[in-house]
Amino acid sequence: MAKTSHSTIAYHYVGFFARLWASIIDTLWISLFILVILFSIFGIDYLNMPDSEQGVMGSLLWWLLPAIMTIGFWFFRSASPGKILISAKIVDRKTGKKPDWWQIVARYVAYFISLLPFGFGFLWILWDDHKQGWHDKIASTLVIYDNSSKKQRKIKLWASIIGLIAILSSGYFFLGDTLSQAYKLSNSRSFSAYINDGFIFGEGMSSDACYQEMLWRVDHDCRDLYCKYGQLYFLKACLAASAAAPPNEASGSYA
Repeated sequence: MAKTSHSTIAYHYVGFFARLWASIIDTLWISLFILVILFSIFGIDYLNMPDSEQGVMGSLLWWLLPAIMTIGFWFFRSASPGKILISAKIVDRKTGKKPDWWQIVARYVAYFISLLPFGFGFLWILWDDHKQGWHDKIASTLVIYDNSSKKQRKIKLWASIIGLIAILSSGYFFLGDTLSQAYKLSNSRSFSAYINDGFIFGEGMSSDACYQEMLWRVDHDCRDLYCKYGQLYFLKACLAASAAAPPNEASGSYA
């Protein structure tokens, strides 16, 4: 473990993998907290709700709330819950004391710089002498272990691993069936909508026009493989509707 000293203080830097584990914990608990709020507002139907129906509330919760919660923990505790569980804290690089508010805000904003390209700013921790990511260097901060003993840190680490497994297992036990049903319902609704739209749109249309429409939808409407897979249902319905159309109508051209 890397060490250095400022005055009479010896710093034990927190490495990449320990910080990665802390980030996973933070991501999970913040996501769960936001989902609880969203479920209380929209109900279980939130899982099937497109972004356009969530409005400003959904965007604020997913973008603004994590920033407020993270910066708040850094300011008042010098660590996020994940870092607390691995006995780590954020300090000013020069003084070893709690960072100023501007450093904390700058560190959070600089996270987005560390993400580019391909998270290289976070990977920098692996070989940096002070275990700093780009966000640490920009904000002039260090992530170090607190005064806990090595044994205490190990106990906390394993407690966090066991605790997270227990929470996820409990969540699956109590909510797994509900989430599974919601996912199946989402698939059913999506495919039904594609099929219905396909029959309505494809009636009286040539098969070539149906295919061109499907290609346009894939290029302009879909942003993931799930959506592109659903387009096959649209094409099937559209072709079936065009094949069933009277001969004098099925020769129409696509506009």
